Amino acid sequence: MLFLADESCDSLIVRTLRHLNHDVAYVAELTPGEIDENILARGLQEQRILITEDRDFCELVFRDKKPTFGVILVRIPAAHRLEKAPRITTLVSTYGDQLAGAMTTLTPTNMKRRPLPES
Repeated sequence: MLFLADESCDSLIVRTLRHLNHDVAYVAELTPGEIDENILARGLQEQRILITEDRDFCELVFRDKKPTFGVILVRIPAAHRLEKAPRITTLVSTYGDQLAGAMTTLTPTNMKRRPLPES
């Protein structure tokens, strides 16, 4: 699978997905400080699922109707950082084919998938 990890994304998630042989472009490595709109556009252009911990992407996608290929919003607090790796692994292995075209919110105990709005 192809992913684009936002700069806010914990590097633990990036390392975990790469270890599982997923192609992960990491904004922190490639274009630090890139604006959110450009990150969404890159994900769409390259057909990558965006992984972020920044809720601003929700506003861009749902309020501003900015197009995107798909988004995973990780809402796992820093105090539970070590839960991120197993949660993202489970999400991708179980629901990988449903991540495109959706905003998926991942918490320590839940996964919620919402279809993306029409652009």
